[in-house]
Amino acid sequence: MNLVKSTIRKLDGKLWIVYHHQRDKIREGKVRIMKKKLGIILIFIICLSTSAVFAFDMAFYGVETKTKVSGYPGNEIILDVFQAEERNYDGDDLRPTMHTTGLKGLYWKESSAMPCYIKIYQGDLKTGKKKFDYLEINICKDSKSRSRYVKLRKKRHFVRALEVCTAKNEGAGVSVLKGIRVYPAEVTKKGNVIKVDESREDTHEDCSQWHERAECPDEEIAVSVKIHRQHDYITGLGLGCRPVKRIK
Repeated sequence: MNLVKSTIRKLDGKLWIVYHHQRDKIREGKVRIMKKKLGIILIFIICLSTSAVFAFDMAFYGVETKTKVSGYPGNEIILDVFQAEERNYDGDDLRPTMHTTGLKGLYWKESSAMPCYIKIYQGDLKTGKKKFDYLEINICKDSKSRSRYVKLRKKRHFVRALEVCTAKNEGAGVSVLKGIRVYPAEVTKKGNVIKVDESREDTHEDCSQWHERAECPDEEIAVSVKIHRQHDYITGLGLGCRPVKRIK
């Protein structure tokens, strides 16, 4: 019989040399190995399940909905986040046809007290981070300017509505942009779009008249800005909106 000598043990005041069968030692070793393997497998399963929870994406779908104009309508120029996203496509994206960038805010400048420049802020639906250079239009005739901006800071907040404030410029005979107020919606991890009851705004001191709100339909957020101008001055703004869905 194959025996394996163990350590000397004290039992009932006497020293005993305890022997075990070699098969018991082998069996104990196998049990320890199995426990170690089970622990590794369990960690692997937890990692897989955790990655499955966070391995999701957000994207827009459906056709664009165009809102009314807040302010005064005129010749329309469109700043479209989707077009910019396609222009900045680097070829590494496995799903380049899926658009994942929404509107976060606007920045505008005046020249000689007349609004002539707008830039839009954009961010990724999941992270809120800027994905490419901001879009802009510039119809200013000189470099003298003053600026204002409105931007949503929370990463899951995107523009769902805006209001324009104007003032009459007697020299040009037209009412022009003097302030912007934006309203956010939160895009949840499940892909739901929830209206948030708050706003952010910025104005020039000569803002005198707020106009009717341009608002996306329920469960949609803005992906483009429709800029209206008269005589090369910005007089009103509208939005283009789309719904969002979660993609696993």
